[in-house]
Amino acid sequence: MLVIDYLAIHPDFIGQGVGRVAMEQIIEKCRLTANLVALATVPLQDGFEPYWPSMEPGSPYRLDYSQLDPGTERATAKLQAAFSAMGFQRLSDTDYMLRAVA
Repeated sequence: MLVIDYLAIHPDFIGQGVGRVAMEQIIEKCRLTANLVALATVPLQDGFEPYWPSMEPGSPYRLDYSQLDPGTERATAKLQAAFSAMGFQRLSDTDYMLRAVA
């Protein structure tokens, strides 16, 4: 199983298909070793914490959350719709989604 921890897209590139291409490339690279892909649809507005030094406060690469819609419900629904279009299915009434890899 491949678990996608997070995929952060800079706000300037949201809606341009960058996330979809990146996700498909990740899945393709892991196709031989994973038969299931799992992820949580948690928008950046919902407390995303950077894991690498270049994203620390003051870094020119840090995301500017003020550019994002502050409502997480709408953002979560948009993420779920985008991943559904890629073949992911929502796991019951959770924010988790799964996709079988053939």
